[in-house]
Amino acid sequence: MPQRSWLWIPVVAYLALALHVSHRNSAAFDEIHHHLPSGYTALERGTFWMKNGTNPPFFDAAYCLPLWGMDLHPAWDHPSLAAQDRPGFGVELAFHSGGDLTRILSRARLLPILVGAAGVWAAGALGTLLCGARGGLLAAWVTALNPLYLANAHLVKSDVAAGTFAALTALAVLRDLRAPSTSGLWFAGIFLGAAQLAKFSCLALYGILPVWFWLGTQSRWAHERRSRAWCARRMGALLGISLLTVWGGYGFQVQPLLQNDADPAPELDILEQAAERAGLSPIAPLLRRAALEAPVPMADYLDSLPGTLVFAMRQGYAIQFFLGEISRDGWWSYYPVALLLKNPVGLWILLALGLCARPGASGRRFEEIALTCWCIAFLAIACASRNNTGVRYLFPILPCLWTLAGRAAADPITEAPGTATPIRLRKIACGLAFALFAVESLSIHPYPVGHFSWAVGGGRQGYRYLRDSNVDMGQGLAALADFERTFDEPGWELAVDYGGGNATGELLQYYGIRSRRISDGERAMERIEPRPGVLYAVSAMAMHRPDRPYAFQWMRGERAERQVGGSLFLFRSPAGPRRVPQDAK
Repeated sequence: MPQRSWLWIPVVAYLALALHVSHRNSAAFDEIHHHLPSGYTALERGTFWMKNGTNPPFFDAAYCLPLWGMDLHPAWDHPSLAAQDRPGFGVELAFHSGGDLTRILSRARLLPILVGAAGVWAAGALGTLLCGARGGLLAAWVTALNPLYLANAHLVKSDVAAGTFAALTALAVLRDLRAPSTSGLWFAGIFLGAAQLAKFSCLALYGILPVWFWLGTQSRWAHERRSRAWCARRMGALLGISLLTVWGGYGFQVQPLLQNDADPAPELDILEQAAERAGLSPIAPLLRRAALEAPVPMADYLDSLPGTLVFAMRQGYAIQFFLGEISRDGWWSYYPVALLLKNPVGLWILLALGLCARPGASGRRFEEIALTCWCIAFLAIACASRNNTGVRYLFPILPCLWTLAGRAAADPITEAPGTATPIRLRKIACGLAFALFAVESLSIHPYPVGHFSWAVGGGRQGYRYLRDSNVDMGQGLAALADFERTFDEPGWELAVDYGGGNATGELLQYYGIRSRRISDGERAMERIEPRPGVLYAVSAMAMHRPDRPYAFQWMRGERAERQVGGSLFLFRSPAGPRRVPQDAK
């Protein structure tokens, strides 16, 4: 019988895989453009104004702690700082601060990898709570090997931190509802606050907590019925501890709400318009003055919330790509389909086997219902937003979702007679499904971001379905440099189109890529007829740019000759090679 201490085996396996992935993957766009500049300025200057639109700077700053010993010297008078231009300062920090980019990344990625290890343990512990020791071990392995998890867990980003602390919050709250204790309450509150510091989308946890506590008042589902007054007091204490944690994450900041805004005028206009619509026009000047002068706790956090809500519901903010189509309005089905595409087939078989298990057979029906409600509620919010920017925005629920796969190996299910499926057949099916999951997950290693389900043709077909961080975060440049060094085909020229944003030139130069870059003019012409003798290395981000929907149109009906680094696709011109002079051969 597996014991809980065995959870450290998948944790160690995850650490080995994540460190190898980190070593082989080049810099991601968001690391340079957003998270490193946000965290480093917060750490060095003690200010939180270089903030990201989707997450507070706390984890960005924490991840930059190992950079303190590197003696970096970015230009603190750089124009990007005054303009609060994260990508501009990110290029300055990564390439012009006196440090080597590879060393910067290897140090900054250490803490994200450790946070990911905590997420693997949390999924296993949550699975143990729901499904017993076997189910917990299966949940931990499913999390540790999942390509979607490994693709994000090694990066200087807070997506995995959001999933880790959301899972730890669920674990602590559900344990506290079953066996209340003061220490359990404090742990739950701190984990809840840490989730808020990881991602603004974790605000949804505040919406699901009343549902969990309400379930705790129902004797039909709860292990022990709790009174409504007890649940209200407990939830109030949990809220207070979590807000105190968030405030601490901002250094117990007290200052005017808009003090750190480079241009507060737009937000002041919105404030005045809101006052007018509410019939409070006479006090609009007072509200304006208060926003500029009245000190409030967590000013930068509160200042970020309106922009976060706009970001979350910004349907129509830009043209988006999904299943070969483009739209400005987005798709409600984007996230469910993206989940199917980005997770291995074996995982869905395990989840199906778990659903076939007798509900509540493990004696944890309350916990099963609570986690299912959380996953469904968050997914519904994401679908309603139609903000189709990447499946990584579902990380607050992903470890909890993978935990439910542990029901396929729940202890009582494998031992209790009278189930619909014979016990031995269920064990065999679970083992085969996990083996399929593991083989598919590791087949894309060490470039897990390029993984797509084998059911749709694998990673080489991924660019046909999704774009953005689902398939390309810039991780393939080191692999492209290796390919370029060995490329020697007379009559063929290697040409690169890489969507690296502000840092494209610096990244290509840093990784030593000397191949010709495709110009805008060529890109427009080659949508009609590709140039002969060209082997195109095109990143998934560059191939499906919604703002240039006809570029490389001929490629979309072709199968990539090769996938390099998980995100760069090689297409050979159908026009054939150019003629090579005899003396050049």
